[in-house]
Amino acid sequence: MQLDTQKILRIIGVYWLVFFAAMLPSALLAGYNNSPDMVVFSICFVVGVLVSLFLVFTNPFNGKSKLDVQGSYLVTLGVWLSTALIGAIPFIFGSLKLEVIDALFQSVSMITTTGANVIVDVESADKSLILWCCIMQWLGGKGIIIMALILIPAGQANHLSLIQSETIDEIEKVTPRLFNTILQIFYLYVFLTVVCAFLFNLEGMSLFEAVCHALTTLSTGGFSTWNQSIQYVTSPTIQMTFCFFMFLGAANFLSLLLIKKNGIRSFFREHQILGFLKIFLLAVFLVTVWRFLQSSENFDSIFVQSLFNVMSALSTTGFVTADYSNWGGLALMIFFFLPMIGGCTGSTSGGIKIYRLQILLASVLAQLKRVRWPSGVFTPRLYGKPIDDSVISTVTNFFFLYFLTMACLCLLAGLVDLDFLTTISGVVATLTNLGPGLGEVIGPNSTYFSIPSPGKIVFILSMLLGRLELIIFFVVVMPQFWKR
Repeated sequence: MQLDTQKILRIIGVYWLVFFAAMLPSALLAGYNNSPDMVVFSICFVVGVLVSLFLVFTNPFNGKSKLDVQGSYLVTLGVWLSTALIGAIPFIFGSLKLEVIDALFQSVSMITTTGANVIVDVESADKSLILWCCIMQWLGGKGIIIMALILIPAGQANHLSLIQSETIDEIEKVTPRLFNTILQIFYLYVFLTVVCAFLFNLEGMSLFEAVCHALTTLSTGGFSTWNQSIQYVTSPTIQMTFCFFMFLGAANFLSLLLIKKNGIRSFFREHQILGFLKIFLLAVFLVTVWRFLQSSENFDSIFVQSLFNVMSALSTTGFVTADYSNWGGLALMIFFFLPMIGGCTGSTSGGIKIYRLQILLASVLAQLKRVRWPSGVFTPRLYGKPIDDSVISTVTNFFFLYFLTMACLCLLAGLVDLDFLTTISGVVATLTNLGPGLGEVIGPNSTYFSIPSPGKIVFILSMLLGRLELIIFFVVVMPQFWKR
């Protein structure tokens, strides 16, 4: 059985069509502002759409058989790599004129919703390029996956394989048909983005700022139109609006859909949401107490800053209202580990995810009981339900692979001769798709611009691995993958 290249090229063509079409708003904004970037975006839009349509129509879909697992993995990896390359074009040929590695770093950071930035002065950059950054983050959050799956005929692709990197679980609980669920998630994603933009605008942001920050908040991307990130905003109301929508972005979107059917109480009883909130509240309490004992600031300011930055780190968004690198001690360690935890499965967040941590913890507790009472029978359970051995094995393997990958990336970054804090926090920040690291070089008040090109290449790889959740990449690079 040979690889179905026609089907693969057709599906990639659909993804490209969505991605190139997303350049139109930036082209229109550039034209409205009489920006020279209109030419770059217009050419990319026209040529890209034509190439995408060529791929779609020259590779017709024959038959009702689905794309096999091998083809689905290739499509998924191909889409993320190709869109990262395409997304870099406006940064190279536009008014920013970034070097190729810098442009690729910026593009990968945006499409993977990492938010690590090499644009030193965001506020002076052309608005069309800033909008493109925000659109890419929104697409990277859920948009490009969902929009393309809506356009792909139901029998043409193995949908579950294509969205595995998004970790959407228990789809049958929402609707009996996968396509309907995907459509509902897309509607919800758009609706929450519109509501977020409306509230930001109502609270005092300009329309452009409101739209851009709505796109990067729901996607938990963390890119801001301001050099100071959300430190620019002094309004606690706006900051709490950010917190609310960062939380929604970090929540399981299927759980959000079920609110309409089962009510808001069922949402807060969902085990992942409970786990996320427990970790969030504990971290806020610890950081607040630590800072209150160490700082002379008033309690209200300390609490709001702690609340915002903990939510941003745990959801792997990357917005900041203060340079928490300077908070020291306990706070520094908390902000180092929070993005590793990440949000819920089925969310736009990065990190290991709450669900995997809960499964691993249940397995460890059961094992400790077996050691203490060897003759007893102890089955790992999560909220009263037994956990299948295959699930525990999958999660355990993922943890091993995750930390092995992190160690290897740290060693690669170490070859660039970066300092220890920059190396380890940079790998964690990019692998978890958080963005800002720790310290003076890549901390919350800095960018990745000063990192040498070899270091940026390591961080580019780290961002892609984090967004693909490792498995897809490592499966494809295995020699056995190519054997039929």
